[in-house]
Amino acid sequence: MLFGIAVLVSPWLETLLMWPVLWLLGRLTRNPIHQALMSTAFWALLHAIRRPARALCVAWGFFVFSVCFLAWKRRSTGSALLATGFTHSFDNLFILMAWAATEGNGCGTD
Repeated sequence: MLFGIAVLVSPWLETLLMWPVLWLLGRLTRNPIHQALMSTAFWALLHAIRRPARALCVAWGFFVFSVCFLAWKRRSTGSALLATGFTHSFDNLFILMAWAATEGNGCGTD
């Protein structure tokens, strides 16, 4: 069940939600790095609601996902959604495998 949520559901849902967040941030600034940094802060804060230190664990990933979305968005929204969704899914898969290998200790998905 954890695999399904962490790899098959959450990354795709978050990617779909990232799209309007980045669209709104694009209204504030045209600089893609600033958009990615603000998106990272937003997602890190959301992930830190239950465990504040978790913001540090997810920040780099969401910066990468935001940059990925913005880069692929130049081609098309569909490309951006697919590239970011797959990148996020694979990231969660690797985190889940590391979490399982260390018996649940670490920053992985929950």
